[in-house]
Amino acid sequence: MKKLNIDEVWIDRWEQFWNKCLLLQSHLGPLLLQFPPGFKKTLTTTSRFHDLAKVLPQHGKFAFEFRDSSWFCDEIYEVMKKYNWCLCVIDCENSKKWCGDLPNGTLPINIDDHKTCDWGVYYRKFYNVNKNQRNDLNNRIGFHGPTGQYAGVYGEKRMRQIAESTTKYFLNNNNQNSIQLFFYFNNTDSDSPPAAIQDCRYLVQAFKDLKIMID
Repeated sequence: MKKLNIDEVWIDRWEQFWNKCLLLQSHLGPLLLQFPPGFKKTLTTTSRFHDLAKVLPQHGKFAFEFRDSSWFCDEIYEVMKKYNWCLCVIDCENSKKWCGDLPNGTLPINIDDHKTCDWGVYYRKFYNVNKNQRNDLNNRIGFHGPTGQYAGVYGEKRMRQIAESTTKYFLNNNNQNSIQLFFYFNNTDSDSPPAAIQDCRYLVQAFKDLKIMID
């Protein structure tokens, strides 16, 4: 789908893709729909954004990542709340503008005030963790590399911090019958075994040490 243009060809491809996703059954997590840098909110694109609700299944979990600041506004938040879509919170060092016109740091700034769905928060962290240690833990956490895009090992100490913060988040927010937490590791462009594998092992061990059940 290019610039939210929904036509018959795209709908057919989407249905094929979604049917394959459903094969994952209980293992299916949130799907991320990422908007490119420079793709702005206008009257036309806002209307198309609304129209996505005609295609995306109501029972699915969908997160939207915006890389243009124009999308971070109350009008869009209200649309997302209506359809129970998740706003992707972005935390990035963007001096090279690879995340469009987004400022350095977290957007939106206050995560709790901009929670648009009832199943969690999707949080993407692009910081070099050596420069800015953060403990914002939510429903889905992505690791893209501490030394650059998709590179570097976060390490045992950092994974323990993540596990401890996650445990604290669960204790403070366990007001639902079931809460799922998803981690994905995308720091695959360095080291052997890949940094993603090393960090995943560190995280699993940290949860075991904390006596947290892992499926």
